[in-house]
Amino acid sequence: MKKIISLALAIFLIGTTALWAEDSQDETVYDQAIGIFVLGNVSATDPNVCGIQYQQWFDKIGFQTEGFVYYNDKNFSQVSTYNFSLSGELLLKLYETPKFKRTYSTLYAWFMAGYHGYNKANYVDSKGTYGEAGYVEGYYTDSGFMGDAMLGIGFGFDIVVFDHISIPFQFGFEGEFPNTVTAGFCIGSGIRYRF
Repeated sequence: MKKIISLALAIFLIGTTALWAEDSQDETVYDQAIGIFVLGNVSATDPNVCGIQYQQWFDKIGFQTEGFVYYNDKNFSQVSTYNFSLSGELLLKLYETPKFKRTYSTLYAWFMAGYHGYNKANYVDSKGTYGEAGYVEGYYTDSGFMGDAMLGIGFGFDIVVFDHISIPFQFGFEGEFPNTVTAGFCIGSGIRYRF
């Protein structure tokens, strides 16, 4: 909990430095960004909105998309597992601070939709008593392909320093269904390069 509070305080302090900095004469706007991002639902075990992210702003409206692919060839469970996700977010700029000394921040609302595909290694319990006739040791089976839709809504705060380094901070509600039903509060962050 102390780490979350410390991170939130650091982000707040970086974002508010624009309030007392001197005005910049450079009006160049960098409306595209690429970077890495993770948005995790606190009620789920793994984040499924994460990976490489691209963002584009068109004045007050923007979009961003992120995705990842993961494959593990027969780990301890002797089952090859895979996991992939692709999601997109519509962004609506609510407020942007004036640009001061190459630093500014943006408050925005986001609406997310995506797809999460995966398989699981399911454990089958052992049967019988160890050392006796008829004992069957526990083993893993492949769940087969499963796919879920993802939906989310929330707010984000983007801090830009040195004109190009963007640190997003998003929170809201995110859910996944129908195979792995999760819904709850989500929080995320990352780092991007604006160009």
